[in-house]
Amino acid sequence: MKDYDERFADLEVVRPLRRRVGVRHVHHLYIVDLDVVRLSIDRDKFMAALREEGIKTGIHFIALNQQPYYQREHGMTEQTASQASAVSDRILSLPLYPARTEADVDDVAAAVRKLAIAYQC
Repeated sequence: MKDYDERFADLEVVRPLRRRVGVRHVHHLYIVDLDVVRLSIDRDKFMAALREEGIKTGIHFIALNQQPYYQREHGMTEQTASQASAVSDRILSLPLYPARTEADVDDVAAAVRKLAIAYQC
């Protein structure tokens, strides 16, 4: 969403997913890709820190090779789809819902910015 995009534009370690020109997005999720190489914490610890700031996040996309069914039934491993695993371990969904207010967006953005700056290497 434009609201978040504008608030994160100068954060190099928090990257909104790119949108393709000519493709209309339904905006049911707002996903960011954390540059975990340039952060001193991983995605899960970043999410925990956001939770301590009162911000609930989610993980909506998990690489198939990380899911027990595909590991068990299809023999998938981390090496089966290493690129998918790498992305899966970096992305998270920020709050996005119809009743959110400008203050809600400000709160989420402030917490993300605070942590991104605090944990940037």
